[in-house]
Amino acid sequence: MHSNQSSPLTDTELKEAFSFYAEIFNSMDAKKKFSAASTMLFQLDKYLKSKIEDLDTFPILAVLEEYAHIQNGHRAMFIKPDNYEYKQPPISSAELKIEFDNLKEVFLGTDSEAKYDAASNMMVLITRYLGNNIQSLDVYPITMVLAEFARISEGGEAEFLKSYKKKDEVENKGGRPIVPLHHIHAASIVSSVDILAKNGYSVAEAIRIVASELGQKESQIDNLRSNFNWRNKHPDAKEFKRVQSNLDFLSEVDAKIHVLALLKMVKLGTD
Repeated sequence: MHSNQSSPLTDTELKEAFSFYAEIFNSMDAKKKFSAASTMLFQLDKYLKSKIEDLDTFPILAVLEEYAHIQNGHRAMFIKPDNYEYKQPPISSAELKIEFDNLKEVFLGTDSEAKYDAASNMMVLITRYLGNNIQSLDVYPITMVLAEFARISEGGEAEFLKSYKKKDEVENKGGRPIVPLHHIHAASIVSSVDILAKNGYSVAEAIRIVASELGQKESQIDNLRSNFNWRNKHPDAKEFKRVQSNLDFLSEVDAKIHVLALLKMVKLGTD
């Protein structure tokens, strides 16, 4: 039996995960890059909290929420043009805690430009901390996310931090998608069960984990999974589910981390 609780990765496991993400960022698959960027952040959230006592990772969750906002077809709230520098010296645990507290105040505010600066600065701070605490860690995946921020800041088109809905399927006002948000949430939930079931878990275990993470009954998840294909789902939701369910992972741990990131986006979108 597997535990329903996911443990933070060790330093070695984090290095292996980053190697996996590096392969994705070296590919041409923009959708996988988007998934890797969000999964990596979720993974770092758990890792940093396990390493630094009382670290408030609200800034990471704020950026994850922005990713979910973009993924679901809304206009970006703060990931848009501005400039920043990210080549800086290492940072200690105590310094990171102070910086994260400062960033939290920014994300709780209403200044979109300041939030963009905070989002890119957060990635820089994480890189500086990891580089100082994990020997030989290749931070290439984080560098690629920073490069995406740089592309946007220079007025270029985002390569992967964007919605994958067709332009004619998104309304002009407010960027609201025609695809109902609950359809995308359903696709995320069903694909989460599929991913776990393909990567070391029984279907019953997968349903139990997903239900536990979302605070729902196992029967609700089971019914959603059973009825997903014949209910009137939007084609984009079905395609999202198909792509997610068919992703390949190097290990059971990587698969579960990705699932937890998907479910985190569902929870952020329904709070």
